[in-house]
Amino acid sequence: MNSIDDIEKQLKVTLSEIMDIDPSILEPNTYLVRDLGIESIDLIEISVEISSLMNQQPDDSIFFLTHLRSHIDEKSREEIPSILKECYPHLSDQRIDEIVKDLDGGPVLQFQDLVSYIAFIQN
Repeated sequence: MNSIDDIEKQLKVTLSEIMDIDPSILEPNTYLVRDLGIESIDLIEISVEISSLMNQQPDDSIFFLTHLRSHIDEKSREEIPSILKECYPHLSDQRIDEIVKDLDGGPVLQFQDLVSYIAFIQN
């Protein structure tokens, strides 16, 4: 996996096989938990597959934004973007702003976040 397009294609194949879904429904802003109903056992399978494809074990807590809420617990809205940028350097400023605005909506992990992490690690 090298280019963003290659990463997206391979990740779509991987997720569609694990979740038994049509890969065409996976868009950058598809929420993994909210839209697809992904559960922790699915995340483990995804991690194992990605590890195999990357020849490197992803840091699951960063890859899946697992501890996002604990990083920002009891922080002001103004502090959150800089904390998230430090903890999740693979996320763009725009994506961090989207996450901050969407915190009350539930789990924030999107397909694009996985793609960004893989691209970041490979560079």
